[in-house]
Amino acid sequence: MGVADIRSSTSRLLRTRRNRERDLSAPGLAVVDRALHYMLAQHEPFPAFVVDRRWNLLRANRGAARLTEFLTGPAPAEPVNLAIALMSSDGLRPLIANWPEVALHFLRGVQADANADGTQEFASSVFSR
Repeated sequence: MGVADIRSSTSRLLRTRRNRERDLSAPGLAVVDRALHYMLAQHEPFPAFVVDRRWNLLRANRGAARLTEFLTGPAPAEPVNLAIALMSSDGLRPLIANWPEVALHFLRGVQADANADGTQEFASSVFSR
């Protein structure tokens, strides 16, 4: 299977609403799982993250782990939500010099995603940070 086939399959699967919240190790998503693994590896040594539509961290490469540990210390044991980590005053916010610009751009994206897929409750929880 070529890269173009993987991209096409990945795009088609991710566009279907029923597959958005499925476990990436599910048999029907094997091609997506391989593509994500490949993309994360190709980004080394630079950080790369895989998140779901609500910004829950699903995977990260070694570069991402090193960057995160450098900025925030060891990774927490509980699941990580990157939107909350970015917006929270006890997360990444104090480390971002141009916080107003980053927050505006990020929140516009979160709102557009919420409008597109009906996750307004999640957008509201991010805005309240």
